[in-house]
Amino acid sequence: AAAKKYLPFKESMKEEIFGRFSRITKAIVFGTVLTAVIQGVLGGIGFAIFNIPSPVLWGFVMAIASIIPLLGTALVWLPAGIIQLLQQDYFSGIGILLFGALIVGTIDNFIKPKLVGKRAKVHPAIILIGILGGIKLLGFIGLIIGPVILATAIELFKIENRMKENKTGYSQF
Repeated sequence: AAAKKYLPFKESMKEEIFGRFSRITKAIVFGTVLTAVIQGVLGGIGFAIFNIPSPVLWGFVMAIASIIPLLGTALVWLPAGIIQLLQQDYFSGIGILLFGALIVGTIDNFIKPKLVGKRAKVHPAIILIGILGGIKLLGFIGLIIGPVILATAIELFKIENRMKENKTGYSQF
């Protein structure tokens, strides 16, 4: 509300800017949660396929762990695969390691930018760059803040270009 008060735009333009910001933020939260659920379900399916005990429980744990940048679901499937190998169950151990690394661990790189980009009406590549840059600069919170900042900045540039094309000053907006 304080930032809104000081923006040099008409009230209608301020509402548009904050509406876009709200849409982008909601899309990122939705994309993060839905991606976590998908990774958890896939992880649970992988655990069931390779006879890892309690696949539903571990799928749920993977869904929660998937929110952690870089490590994510590997915190669950990597130890499970190693334990299987140590128990000389090579089929399950290698299977869960491959399934975890190739399917569960990488699916978020494809799904999240698509989900968020579609709902936020921003290109998925922008969302992916925002996620990666946000994590690099801000750590865990950058997972959400990075794409919000980048997408909002792009929206503000679009508004600036619209003003230049109309050859109007800020007072018209």
